[in-house]
Amino acid sequence: MKKLVVILLTVLCVSAYGQSESVEEFRQSNRPDNKLVFYKSTLRMFARLSVQFAEDQKDMPDLGKLIDGIEKIKFFSYRPSSDLDDLAGRLKTDIIGENYESVISGKFGANEMEVLMKEKKGNPVAFVVIVRGDEGLQLMDIEGVPDLNNLVEFSQYVSTNGDSFSLLDAFR
Repeated sequence: MKKLVVILLTVLCVSAYGQSESVEEFRQSNRPDNKLVFYKSTLRMFARLSVQFAEDQKDMPDLGKLIDGIEKIKFFSYRPSSDLDDLAGRLKTDIIGENYESVISGKFGANEMEVLMKEKKGNPVAFVVIVRGDEGLQLMDIEGVPDLNNLVEFSQYVSTNGDSFSLLDAFR
């Protein structure tokens, strides 16, 4: 019986520090136009494929290193609508209410990007990326921690190798 209680508490604690409940509630209330879920095995496969297809782009960072600490990514995209900015603003407020904090914000072409991070005992455990622009709203809910050094390198690569940044383009 004690083992069952310990296992149950462990599962509850781990799930409590997983992905954002606000993003999931937002997704349920607002049906996304595109929804993709990537697990660790899928991310590793994608990283291997990107190496083969990016041979002509020698300055592209190693995606395998970038995604090493990531367990799961949920990606949602929404087409532009009249109330999307208000909804995105409320979503950001709700995410911050879950003890996430804004760590990076910037503009890539016509798109505004914000990265929010949740910590546990001083260590990052989850991220939410919100991108707003001409193509609508794009959300990435990340469980785990990407390699932050490679994240900076990858964001520099994206900003210098494209006029605009769209997460949706990465999945077309």
